Amino acid sequence: MKFAYVRSELRPHSCLDDNFFLSLMTLILNLSLYQMPQKIRELKAQLAQAGFEHRNGKGSHTVWSHPLLSQPIVLAGKDGSDAKFYQEKLVRSAISIAKGKY
Repeated sequence: MKFAYVRSELRPHSCLDDNFFLSLMTLILNLSLYQMPQKIRELKAQLAQAGFEHRNGKGSHTVWSHPLLSQPIVLAGKDGSDAKFYQEKLVRSAISIAKGKY
């Protein structure tokens, strides 16, 4: 039998079963594995460090090119904005191709 903390004392509580605690622990683990998205400025710094050259596009777009890549990488967003997951994935794969690891 599970106990619940009610009004400064422990009392048996019937709604707290093993499934509740299992789902609570799963939620806590999933939240601890969650990674905050990178900022656009961090992606730009990674591209610059990997040898990419940039030129400005329209608005908040920047176009990054590398001699080993046939197509440029376009990043949209202000420097302080959170990067989208597809942008992080695109930058990771472009850097791995540029470094010859792909």
